[in-house]
Amino acid sequence: SIESIVVHQDMQIKVLSRDQLEMLHLATQTVLEKTGVRFPSPKALKIFTESGAYVDFDTQIVKIPPDLMMEALGKAPGSIRLGSRGDEALDLVLDGRRSYCGTAGTGTITVDPQTGVDRASTKEDTAMMARVADYLPSIGFYWPMVAPLDKPHALLPLHEMEASFLNTEKHVLTASCVCKNSAHAAVEMACAVAGGTERMKTRPPLSAIISPISPLNNDADALEAALVFAEAGLPVGFATMPVMGSTGPASVAGTLVLGNAEILGAVCLLQLAFPGSPVTYPMFSGVMNPYTGDCVVTTRNQFLFYAGTTQLGHFYNLPVMSTFGGSDLRDPACWQVGKDDAVDTFYICATGPDLLPCAGMMETYTRLHPQKLIMDDDVIQS
Repeated sequence: SIESIVVHQDMQIKVLSRDQLEMLHLATQTVLEKTGVRFPSPKALKIFTESGAYVDFDTQIVKIPPDLMMEALGKAPGSIRLGSRGDEALDLVLDGRRSYCGTAGTGTITVDPQTGVDRASTKEDTAMMARVADYLPSIGFYWPMVAPLDKPHALLPLHEMEASFLNTEKHVLTASCVCKNSAHAAVEMACAVAGGTERMKTRPPLSAIISPISPLNNDADALEAALVFAEAGLPVGFATMPVMGSTGPASVAGTLVLGNAEILGAVCLLQLAFPGSPVTYPMFSGVMNPYTGDCVVTTRNQFLFYAGTTQLGHFYNLPVMSTFGGSDLRDPACWQVGKDDAVDTFYICATGPDLLPCAGMMETYTRLHPQKLIMDDDVIQS
């Protein structure tokens, strides 16, 4: 079985009043209607044109009227199920009532568990961590933690999924299928795992993360992949990742508006193309270090940002994906890693997101310390 975290709604940490949520919502509508978001995909532009949005084919910028946006969002299901490979007890029901933690990904460096030396990640690392995640009770889903860099680049997403499906029964989340060819292959794999098209739609064993490009842009191939997943009935989350002070505004409120516009614009696309297709609301962020330009993920600003993310996503009645962990440090033996993970776990879980890809990674989610996943599981259970 999987251990979920339940925090009564009256006890959840909330940082935004209803009036502040409305202000963020209105600001987002203004961005989508007046500034717009770039969708560099002929198929996406055609869908928006036929639905009544304003489309500039030269710049590929789409401006979405508020009425069209709200009509499209109203078609997205407020509750979805993420299926396991087999046992229904391992399914995750995302309805705003409980939080499920999972692994974070997708890094490129593994600290070898035998030698303690950094090396490029491999497919066996992906499989090894899937087996560990399958055993740990607090891990509800598996995001392949590292990329199989020992395999051909074009086939990395499929090797990730094969290693995952063969080594964990839990739901698999992929962020690596960023073109329609890999998405079509992923859908075929998910269909085989689920045991048919209809079972795949009712209990999807695979969901996808597609990332917009902040500020207010998208990748053409990734949009095509998202449409493939949505057509097949697999859940899709548009994980915006604006960095405060560089690719996003320096303020928490401004970054929330930017990320919200990127997510809602993409969700509108899927709902206009395939009404009722399951979607999630993932918004991740960091802060730019003004001295180095690096992205920092363990700052106190993150508390405000992720609490706001949970409230915003639930404001639109969408399942929310938030996060924590992924320390800026390299070694989990440092006392600050334990402190940050313990404090962040309590706080972020208390805000009430549906999904938390949080466990096991270091150095801004690029470096796998296999032992850290065990430590994070212990922290989450505590």
